[in-house]
Amino acid sequence: ALSPDDDPFWAAAERLRMPVHLHISLAVAGEKRQRTGVRHGGPSQLASLATTLAAMPRLIADTIFHGLFERFPGLTMVGAEAGWVPYLLGEMDDRYRRNRFWTGVRLAHLPSEYFHRNWVLGFIRDPYGVQNRHAVGLGNMMWASDFPHHINDWPNSRWLINEMSLGVPAEEKRQLFCGNAARLYGFGA
Repeated sequence: ALSPDDDPFWAAAERLRMPVHLHISLAVAGEKRQRTGVRHGGPSQLASLATTLAAMPRLIADTIFHGLFERFPGLTMVGAEAGWVPYLLGEMDDRYRRNRFWTGVRLAHLPSEYFHRNWVLGFIRDPYGVQNRHAVGLGNMMWASDFPHHINDWPNSRWLINEMSLGVPAEEKRQLFCGNAARLYGFGA
């Protein structure tokens, strides 16, 4: 859970312009899970792998509704393996408008505005997200290979990129698949 005790960390990250990366497994780390050793497949493990991406929206919402970006407007968060979130953006704005008074949450901006200013999402394979990139925010997405993990597509990465970006203008494709990362990490692309 986010705590005011963490503010020195957030302040240092903001001051150093160091993006803070959150992996999807962090969202489920706090849940009690029975760990009896290495899992060796089966339906439950496959179901877990197929739904892990659903955990990231909670992390995004927590950082916004806890006022993290009110206190640290220059902080940049990166959701690793996050995918697309247009539904989350609409839901956060709607829930904030409807519930801000009784929950005692006061933000200077809509939650979606904090997302667009303070979050970048890394995606591995997300053809739907790429096709709906403007609903996410073209500058809020960047491709990740996840090499050497089993989910990566090497040596077929270029094939995957081309498949995901059919019909995407060349400049937008460049931005999604290398430009946004170059901007975030300060290297030429």
